[in-house]
Amino acid sequence: MIRRETDEDPHVQMEPLIDMVFLLLIFFLVTASLKKPHKELAIEMPQAIEAKDANHAEELVITVTREGERYVDDGAMHRNQAPVSRHELIQVLASVSRERPDLPVRLDVDRRVQYYHLMDMVDTLELYGMRNVHLRSAHGVHDELQ
Repeated sequence: MIRRETDEDPHVQMEPLIDMVFLLLIFFLVTASLKKPHKELAIEMPQAIEAKDANHAEELVITVTREGERYVDDGAMHRNQAPVSRHELIQVLASVSRERPDLPVRLDVDRRVQYYHLMDMVDTLELYGMRNVHLRSAHGVHDELQ
């Protein structure tokens, strides 16, 4: 039996390993949710001369933009990701009023919004018996949000 000696040292090929690492990286990037849990909306708050800080641990936040679009942040399904229709808003309010009628509602309304959008929102809240309603405003010279 003749034994051959090879000049090559055994080695691990790194190219397939690198390919697999990149494929796994792409897979996890694509499947991971990259959107923010809460979207900040660019609205301009009305000025308040006097205000009381009302920080609630849990609250339903309804935002009305200058154009009258409504966004809901209920801490669960709706997180200001997209405007909700009137029908969707009514469904959320009906559900919340059944489960937690005493839940505070914070209205973040752009100061340039047309009056009927705000009154429609207040009337809808009243219809579902939600009376613990707060308006968020800006105060001071530098428009600090409170």
